[in-house]
Amino acid sequence: TNEIDMPHISLCHEFDMDSGGAGKHRGGLGVKYSIKFYDDEPFLAIFGDGAVNPPFGLFGGMPGSVNRLFINEGTTGEDLLPAKGMRQLKKGDVYTVYSSGGGGWGNPLDRSAELVLNDVLNGYISLQIARNDYGVVIVDNKVDISGTEALRNQKRTGK
Repeated sequence: TNEIDMPHISLCHEFDMDSGGAGKHRGGLGVKYSIKFYDDEPFLAIFGDGAVNPPFGLFGGMPGSVNRLFINEGTTGEDLLPAKGMRQLKKGDVYTVYSSGGGGWGNPLDRSAELVLNDVLNGYISLQIARNDYGVVIVDNKVDISGTEALRNQKRTGK
């Protein structure tokens, strides 16, 4: 009903990969949503927060992502918006929001490698985050157990 009351089209509403802070218990994911305005003179009022300080992690967990707001992301007219403000837009402008992800809880190196693999397979985290933050080596959609043990030992000892 939102699209009927306000002249816009929802283009996407999905999880934002890598937005949750790494941890033994990964932070919840933020979302990405985009809407395209088809009103002749759309006006945007933003009453947000969290664009500077990310949700913190606890007990060794890493912070989540910050909120990010864009007009016409990925185009020559891209504009990163502040967390609060007002903006006159034009017909056809696309407003994209990346909401913050939650902070992780506990050391990411203590997360089960199988849970990390599931996170990758479900599109919650990238292979790069699996390796860099969780110390999990994934090859052909499987955990490389010896590679993971070696990488995690290296990360724990700093060598």
